[in-house]
Amino acid sequence: MGAVENIKEVADLVKKFNDIELNRRILKLEEEVLDLTRDKRRADDKVEELQRALTFKGELKFKDPIGSMATPHRTVRDVGMRREWRSTLSR
Repeated sequence: MGAVENIKEVADLVKKFNDIELNRRILKLEEEVLDLTRDKRRADDKVEELQRALTFKGELKFKDPIGSMATPHRTVRDVGMRREWRSTLSR
C-alpha cells in the first residue's frame, strides 16, 4: 500500500471522529504527498532523459575527414599554407 492510500485511510478514520482541524491537516498532508510524488516523477523523467543523452554522446565518434591529423584544430590545408608563407618570407 502506498503513502497516498495510507493517508486516505487515516482521513476516513478521522472523519468518523468529526475532528475538523485534524481532517484539514490530513487533507493538507495528502496534497503535499501528491505534490512530492509529481515532483519525483518529473525528476525521474529528467534523469532518464539525461541518461539517454549521455549514452548517445558516448556513442558519437569523431571521424577525421582528411586523415590522420596531429591536432584536430589544424587541417592539412592550414599546414600547407603556413609552409608556403614561410618559404615566401625566406626568399
